Amino acid sequence: MTEKRFQAYQKSDKDKRTKVMLEQLNKCETFDEQCSLFLGWANCQESADDDDWIVMVATRLMQSGKYNPMLFNVWLDWRSLTQGMLGASRDSEIPNQMYNQMRKKCYLTCLKRIEAYPQDMLAMNCAAVLAGRTNILRIGHFMFGNDGIIEMHELMPKRFEGMEE
Repeated sequence: MTEKRFQAYQKSDKDKRTKVMLEQLNKCETFDEQCSLFLGWANCQESADDDDWIVMVATRLMQSGKYNPMLFNVWLDWRSLTQGMLGASRDSEIPNQMYNQMRKKCYLTCLKRIEAYPQDMLAMNCAAVLAGRTNILRIGHFMFGNDGIIEMHELMPKRFEGMEE
């Protein structure tokens, strides 16, 4: 849906990429296009220096109250990147209450969609995934830190392509 916009970002000079992406997001005609472009941006090697901006854009997308079937992915990317900025160790702050407040906002957006379109299976799935996701665990699957880092690797594998394990 947004391949040309994403390519403009990837082809731009490294020090201008963030500005190019923000311009491309602004040029999107629909919320669906913005979400599509956002998810591509979050999941690419070139965006490693853009985390602050990615988190801010995700926040705006989720607070808009607009629905997209991938809203849960926007929330998950936002949560894992935010946690990455706060720290990956078991001693790092894990503000699950903040994450859950944003989850609630997204969940209510899905419920409004379901109310308007009762047969929308994608909206039902989005709401179910949001409701069923666990909090980030301090002592979970990642033996060297909290599970936010594992979540980031699972959600955005293209960011880490070519890196040694």
